[in-house]
Amino acid sequence: MGFPSVGRYLKMLLFCSIPIVVFSQQDQEDSIALENARLYITRLHNSYIDKESGLYNGRQYVVYAHTISEGTPFLIASNEMDNGSIEYDGILYENVPLRYDILKNMIVTRVPATNYLVQLNNEKTTAFSIENRHFKKLEKDTAYNTLKAGFYEILYDGKCKAYKKQLKTLGEDLSGSKLRTFIIDATDYYLQKGNRYIVINNRKALLAAFRDKKKDIQSFLKKNKLNFRDDKDGVLAKTAAYYDQLSTTHTN
Repeated sequence: MGFPSVGRYLKMLLFCSIPIVVFSQQDQEDSIALENARLYITRLHNSYIDKESGLYNGRQYVVYAHTISEGTPFLIASNEMDNGSIEYDGILYENVPLRYDILKNMIVTRVPATNYLVQLNNEKTTAFSIENRHFKKLEKDTAYNTLKAGFYEILYDGKCKAYKKQLKTLGEDLSGSKLRTFIIDATDYYLQKGNRYIVINNRKALLAAFRDKKKDIQSFLKKNKLNFRDDKDGVLAKTAAYYDQLSTTHTN
């Protein structure tokens, strides 16, 4: 398995430090200093390898998107991976090639200097970002049973929070002489107020969620010509931010 340039650089330092210690004619104090430097490089190299290998220890991801007649199973319809960041097993990895397979609920990366694809362990993944879109793992809402455990896109992250959940299922058409498979897309929206998650899939639900500031919210939507049906992502995020602003103003 290949490692990034930092790993190779540390290996070179480790290799070069050995003959320096062996053949150096400096006094004993210098020799001890060189030995300590060699040990430091060794520890640094080993910790780097342990850190990187932890990300690539998952199962092999088998490519299957080409077998689907219409649609894409991925967050972004592209043949290439996008650089992103991921918080994995307590470690933040940045500038990592990532793909989010929504259909199979898998986050995929590629081992450096290879074409080997790895599916990451969802249990070890806390959050990740792809193309400036940020995702967070949320636990099941056991109090109201409105939210399932999984990865949710963060639309707004204030005191009040707005999330988006994209869903993909595989459909089959047997009407022709050949089986045709296609992706069925669906999207759910959620608002988090305190410990409660509220499903927001239409304007009525949006206003109901902010009933304590309903008139203010209605005026805000009208003044800014915000139509929930036309731009659910933007309207939910902007409305949640405005609600936080109202709450802060009234508190002060």
